[in-house]
Amino acid sequence: MKINFKNVLRTATAAAVSAVLLSSAVACGSKDSDKKSESTATTSSTAAEKKLNVVASVNQWGSLAKELGGDKVDVTSIINTTSVDAHESEPLAGDIAKIGKADIVIINGQKYDTWAEKADRASDAILVDVSEARKESKETNEAEDAISSNPHLWFSAKARNAAAEAITEAYKKKNNASSSYFEDQNKSWKEREEKLENNFKEISEKTSGVKYAATEGVAGYLAADLKLENVTPQEYLNAAQNESEPSPAALEDFVKIASDGTIKVLIYNPQEADDITDQITDAAKKADVSIVEVTEQIPSEYSTLIEYMTKLADQISDSVK
Repeated sequence: MKINFKNVLRTATAAAVSAVLLSSAVACGSKDSDKKSESTATTSSTAAEKKLNVVASVNQWGSLAKELGGDKVDVTSIINTTSVDAHESEPLAGDIAKIGKADIVIINGQKYDTWAEKADRASDAILVDVSEARKESKETNEAEDAISSNPHLWFSAKARNAAAEAITEAYKKKNNASSSYFEDQNKSWKEREEKLENNFKEISEKTSGVKYAATEGVAGYLAADLKLENVTPQEYLNAAQNESEPSPAALEDFVKIASDGTIKVLIYNPQEADDITDQITDAAKKADVSIVEVTEQIPSEYSTLIEYMTKLADQISDSVK
């Protein structure tokens, strides 16, 4: 039998080429498939890892927002330092712009941070106004409700609880897939808040009826929870609430009660320090009156509002002799 080697060679070569092409096609298909899988995985991972962009006007509410949001949120607090007068602070244009990009904006309300309320924000952003949330709350607190015009709401148990509920609902609305996570965060926070309020009740047994005066009304709700008696001269108090300078007579009245043993505790806000408050604190020091410094924003050494308030309550308790 005569074998045609040329035909055999052609056949073998064709078969080899076909095999190579088939192998190449399979490999390319596999690579394409791998790329698609990697792309899908990356997209899913990115979607899963995307955090809610939360902007709070002040770090008191930013702290709460972080506790409630955990690793599902990125929180920015516009006013985040105790070195400024929060009432007169003028945020930079860049800070205001952050509000416009936020998913959720948290403000104190009650004319405390009107600049944040008026700032432009994304059309689908959720606004949490703590003052409004507090008004809608069915919870009652007679001591707090009596001074409800006080804008320093982070010291109000009623406001904190109302804010926590409003923020959690905002989180769930923006990221429904993580609803159970946010509910767990809320539950954990409530346990810490309940512990704080129980601590206040215990301390109030010692501080109830103790007379105090304040250079500024920042700690009004805290003092009410501790059942302290506010004897700040009314004329001075009115001036402080209106952010105006007290009359010489009002200042004289304040210096007198800081000097003659009328008060046991002077609550002083160093963010509102001036020549007038210096006269009052000097008189208190000479009379050996306990001075408790209470800032509006959370000092850097404290990580949460609850931690800061616990420390303040303990200081007031320790100051009562």
